[in-house]
Amino acid sequence: MVARGRFARATLRHVVGGQESIRQPPREENALLRGNLLPMSPPSNAAALRNRFSPSPPVLAASLAIFLAGVMIAPFFSMTIDTHYYFLSWAQESRGFNPFRLYEARADCNYPALWLYVLTGVEKLRLLFHAPPHSPGAVLLLKLPSLLALAGAVPMAERWLREPFGADAARRGAVALAFGLSLWVNAAIWGQADVPLAVLLIGAALALLHARPVLAGVLAGFALALKLQAIFAIPFLIVYAWRRFGGRMAGFALATGILTVVLLSLPFFLHSRASGTGLIRSYTGAVGFYHRRSNEAFNIWHLSKGFDNVVRHLPAELANDDRVPYIGPLTPRQIGLSLFVAAYLPLLWRLWRNPSPQALLFSIALGFIVFFMFPTQVHSRYVQPGIAFLALLYGVSPGVRRLYPFWNITTTVNIGMALVYTNWMWAGTLAKHNRGIEKVLFTGGSVLTSVAQVVLLVLLYRAFWRETEPIADMAEKPAP
Repeated sequence: MVARGRFARATLRHVVGGQESIRQPPREENALLRGNLLPMSPPSNAAALRNRFSPSPPVLAASLAIFLAGVMIAPFFSMTIDTHYYFLSWAQESRGFNPFRLYEARADCNYPALWLYVLTGVEKLRLLFHAPPHSPGAVLLLKLPSLLALAGAVPMAERWLREPFGADAARRGAVALAFGLSLWVNAAIWGQADVPLAVLLIGAALALLHARPVLAGVLAGFALALKLQAIFAIPFLIVYAWRRFGGRMAGFALATGILTVVLLSLPFFLHSRASGTGLIRSYTGAVGFYHRRSNEAFNIWHLSKGFDNVVRHLPAELANDDRVPYIGPLTPRQIGLSLFVAAYLPLLWRLWRNPSPQALLFSIALGFIVFFMFPTQVHSRYVQPGIAFLALLYGVSPGVRRLYPFWNITTTVNIGMALVYTNWMWAGTLAKHNRGIEKVLFTGGSVLTSVAQVVLLVLLYRAFWRETEPIADMAEKPAP
């Protein structure tokens, strides 16, 4: 008993005080033990802890730079239709306190609940600051949520990528996200909801990487309540959660996401039948709203409509209609959906075989890019979440490191040309004296960019397949 008691006391001193002998600890340590306090961590550990949760200077500088640049540019450059005709006009209908009126007052209001809450907040701030309805101040307030989301995502990405990828790769990914120029153009000039959508989905994916599936479900629910396009990331999140945490936890996370959407949407149904119907229409009417092969998205259908218009001499409206039979009885819409499914499903299968952090982010990125490249009726903005997820992989994926700069350029050209072209068309400028510019810049430039993005997609898909080899020990059972 005496020997056993001595061994227990020696072990306790070893564990608490870090002593390797049975000798008495120093007087300072005795004081700590008497006060029920643990010894302080060494300075090196404290510094490591600060580094883990604090953004590095390059990342912080990049985040501040893109935010300040956006604030300076945002009030003076806009997408005329979306910014003024839709969003600011919709916001005024809320009167700063009632988002439910938007569906009742405007038949063209076709965004889900969360964006209407945002617009109501924007209108409340505009009234608070006494800014005129369509003034530069009102435009800046409209774009602030996107600018804040992009600037905040940069340090968030560095912090939450450190554990799975390491500090250096996390910093590189965060800086690549900050210098995603097409994301910045979308937030600062277009003022659309694609950047907040991308940030919410990034948050959901990073929550899964840190073993927080319920938080991931909540953030994915917010994303789906913002835009229907979030649905293209959710299958990847479910597959990863299933493989890493089991089917029960994946189902619980999915239920949490659905509950989030329901709670955000329920007030619209309780307010009136018209607002509830409008909310349902924001989802069911998203497909088939424009029966076009391409809405200025430089993809395979932009090439096909250009070929039919220039070579086959079909009228522009007929060449861009996705309901006209294209190959036998098959329409471009049917062909595009088939190609999308054929490219999308292998990504899910590959993630099932390799549920790693890199495979999760890579598969979500490619899922949005193949959605952008193959279906019809796609806008130039819909690729933005894919570009954001690609940026996160810049420090860890050799393939992304080679291809991301080119994707950054081509998508910026795409969204920039769509902005200029649509604004000119809205103002009637092209019809007056810019037909030469239209043919040289928009027709020629868009064809070259479309070809480049088709090639980049093939190379990126190949890189994904090479870098996500199936994991042998994950083939039969979920990871613990």
